[in-house]
Amino acid sequence: MAMIKGDSYSAGGELSLFILLVFFFSLFGNFLYGLPVSLIAEVISMRFSSMRAWISGFIHIGFGEVTYFIFPGYSLGAICCAVIFFLIDERMRKNSKEKLIMGLFVR
Repeated sequence: MAMIKGDSYSAGGELSLFILLVFFFSLFGNFLYGLPVSLIAEVISMRFSSMRAWISGFIHIGFGEVTYFIFPGYSLGAICCAVIFFLIDERMRKNSKEKLIMGLFVR
């Protein structure tokens, strides 16, 4: 059964395969490009403790904007992924600090 009438993707066939391929290539890009950028941002931003989050954010978004010079059609998606990657990275950092602090008080 098609979600939209006409020659569109069916819910169980080609659309599912398309979504799976998009997730696969996104995962591939995040491991090859996102993780090294995150490590570089971490190393550079640790030197500036008062503005660490801002500097890390600018580095993530800056590397996302570099995609414009390589693949101009994908730059908006790359910047969105860079922002999401940065927000997830900051959330994980906050959660790990909270667990560390709670662990010190529990003992």
